[in-house]
Amino acid sequence: MALIRAKRGLVPDGGVGLVGMKFKGDKFHFLHAQDVAPVMDHCRESRKDPNKGWTKKRTMQRIASIPELVFYNHPEFIGDHGRLNLKELRKFLHSPEGEAYVTAAGSI
Repeated sequence: MALIRAKRGLVPDGGVGLVGMKFKGDKFHFLHAQDVAPVMDHCRESRKDPNKGWTKKRTMQRIASIPELVFYNHPEFIGDHGRLNLKELRKFLHSPEGEAYVTAAGSI
Protein backbone atom coordinates (compact mmCIF):
# COMPACT_ATOMS: atom_id res chain seq x y z
CA MET A 1 0.00 0.00 0.00
CA ALA A 2 1.54 3.30 -1.06
CA LEU A 3 1.22 6.01 1.54
CA ILE A 4 2.26 9.63 1.89
CA ARG A 5 3.00 11.30 5.19
CA ALA A 6 0.51 13.84 6.46
CA LYS A 7 0.52 16.12 9.50
CA ARG A 8 -1.58 13.59 11.41
CA GLY A 9 0.42 10.50 10.48
CA LEU A 10 -0.19 7.66 8.08
CA VAL A 11 -3.29 5.75 7.12
CA PRO A 12 -5.05 4.02 8.92
CA ASP A 13 -4.11 6.15 11.94
CA GLY A 14 -5.77 9.25 10.49
CA GLY A 15 -3.78 10.80 7.66
CA VAL A 16 -3.87 11.17 3.92
CA GLY A 17 -3.49 8.03 1.83
CA LEU A 18 -2.17 7.96 -1.71
CA VAL A 19 -4.24 6.10 -4.29
CA GLY A 20 -2.05 6.46 -7.39
CA MET A 21 0.86 8.21 -9.04
CA LYS A 22 2.04 8.86 -12.59
CA PHE A 23 5.73 8.72 -13.38
CA LYS A 24 7.23 10.84 -16.14
CA GLY A 25 10.99 10.54 -16.27
CA ASP A 26 12.30 11.36 -12.81
CA LYS A 27 9.15 13.28 -11.81
CA PHE A 28 5.93 11.92 -10.39
CA HIS A 29 2.43 13.34 -10.03
CA PHE A 30 -0.10 12.39 -7.37
CA LEU A 31 -3.37 11.29 -8.96
CA HIS A 32 -5.61 11.13 -5.94
CA ALA A 33 -5.30 11.35 -2.17
CA GLN A 34 -8.04 11.09 0.41
CA ASP A 35 -8.22 12.19 4.01
CA VAL A 36 -9.77 9.22 5.80
CA ALA A 37 -9.73 10.74 9.31
CA PRO A 38 -13.28 12.23 9.01
CA VAL A 39 -14.65 8.84 7.91
CA MET A 40 -12.97 7.13 10.85
CA ASP A 41 -14.37 9.76 13.24
CA HIS A 42 -17.88 9.28 11.79
CA CYS A 43 -17.61 5.50 12.20
CA ARG A 44 -16.46 5.88 15.82
CA GLU A 45 -19.49 8.07 16.60
CA SER A 46 -21.87 5.74 14.73
CA ARG A 47 -20.82 2.80 16.92
CA LYS A 48 -22.38 4.66 19.87
CA ASP A 49 -25.83 4.64 18.21
CA PRO A 50 -28.29 2.62 20.37
CA ASN A 51 -30.05 1.32 17.20
CA LYS A 52 -26.79 -0.38 16.11
CA GLY A 53 -27.07 0.96 12.58
CA TRP A 54 -30.59 -0.32 11.83
CA THR A 55 -33.01 1.77 9.75
CA LYS A 56 -36.32 2.90 11.30
CA LYS A 57 -38.23 -0.08 9.83
CA ARG A 58 -35.29 -2.40 10.68
CA THR A 59 -35.02 -3.65 7.11
CA MET A 60 -31.34 -2.75 6.65
CA GLN A 61 -28.32 -2.32 8.89
CA ARG A 62 -25.26 -0.23 8.13
CA ILE A 63 -22.28 -2.20 9.35
CA ALA A 64 -19.39 -0.20 7.87
CA SER A 65 -18.45 2.91 5.97
CA ILE A 66 -15.36 2.18 3.89
CA PRO A 67 -13.66 5.03 1.99
CA GLU A 68 -12.93 4.79 -1.71
CA LEU A 69 -9.21 4.75 -0.89
CA VAL A 70 -9.54 1.45 0.96
CA PHE A 71 -11.28 -0.26 -1.97
CA TYR A 72 -8.49 0.87 -4.31
CA ASN A 73 -5.90 -0.63 -1.99
CA HIS A 74 -7.75 -3.94 -1.45
CA PRO A 75 -8.58 -5.50 -4.83
CA GLU A 76 -9.49 -8.77 -3.06
CA PHE A 77 -12.84 -7.15 -2.12
CA ILE A 78 -14.02 -7.59 -5.70
CA GLY A 79 -14.80 -11.21 -6.54
CA ASP A 80 -15.97 -12.99 -9.68
CA HIS A 81 -17.90 -10.93 -12.22
CA GLY A 82 -17.35 -7.70 -10.25
CA ARG A 83 -19.38 -8.81 -7.24
CA LEU A 84 -18.42 -7.98 -3.70
CA ASN A 85 -16.38 -10.71 -2.04
CA LEU A 86 -18.15 -10.88 1.34
CA LYS A 87 -15.70 -13.38 2.82
CA GLU A 88 -12.75 -11.03 2.24
CA LEU A 89 -14.75 -8.00 3.38
CA ARG A 90 -15.70 -9.67 6.68
CA LYS A 91 -12.11 -10.74 7.20
CA PHE A 92 -10.99 -7.13 6.62
CA LEU A 93 -13.59 -5.71 9.02
CA HIS A 94 -12.26 -7.98 11.77
CA SER A 95 -8.65 -6.89 11.13
CA PRO A 96 -7.01 -4.02 13.06
CA GLU A 97 -7.09 -1.82 9.93
CA GLY A 98 -10.71 -2.58 9.07
CA GLU A 99 -12.30 -2.32 12.50
CA ALA A 100 -11.82 1.47 12.33
CA TYR A 101 -14.50 1.56 9.57
CA VAL A 102 -17.14 -0.54 11.38
CA THR A 103 -20.22 1.56 12.21
CA ALA A 104 -22.37 -0.92 14.15
CA ALA A 105 -21.56 -2.29 17.57
CA GLY A 106 -21.77 -6.03 18.07
CA SER A 107 -20.95 -8.92 15.76
CA ILE A 108 -20.94 -8.61 11.99
